[in-house]
Amino acid sequence: MREISRHSDYRQVLESLKQRIQASQTRAVLAVNPELLGLYWDIGRQLEVWQRERAWGSAVVEQMALDLQAVYPGMKGFSRTSLFAMRQFYAFFSPHFEFVPQAVGQMPWGHVRSLLAKVKSVAVEYALRDIHKPMGVSSFITKDIPLSVQSQLPTVEEIESELAQGYGETK
Repeated sequence: MREISRHSDYRQVLESLKQRIQASQTRAVLAVNPELLGLYWDIGRQLEVWQRERAWGSAVVEQMALDLQAVYPGMKGFSRTSLFAMRQFYAFFSPHFEFVPQAVGQMPWGHVRSLLAKVKSVAVEYALRDIHKPMGVSSFITKDIPLSVQSQLPTVEEIESELAQGYGETK
């Protein structure tokens, strides 16, 4: 079999297949991501409703985490911390949107969580204003954001660091 791998046409086809596999994996992640964020939105909404209407407080989040982990052992994403993040996700965006905002729906969950942890509400609200209009990122950053809001945004280095970490989700 080693003889086959020495042929240039074999190596070219192998390289082409590797690129197609990687592209398919990326498309799969991008296709699944909005579905997951919709699920997390719904979980966050349900937790918020129970906390508000039934006055169950954080106990409902803790119990739900235990129950989901028991039903789905080894599956990441349903820890107490993750469920609180889902509730925060819903609570943060729901006053402005009926469903997951389109731009947010394209972001990996880890990036959404970082955004919620690092950016104050005024900056996110400003960034999401007129979200359906196309914009040039450099002109948006350099001239359209008030200085008071710019100071609340992550630096280019922080964003690049987040992106370099990939699509992994913290538990």
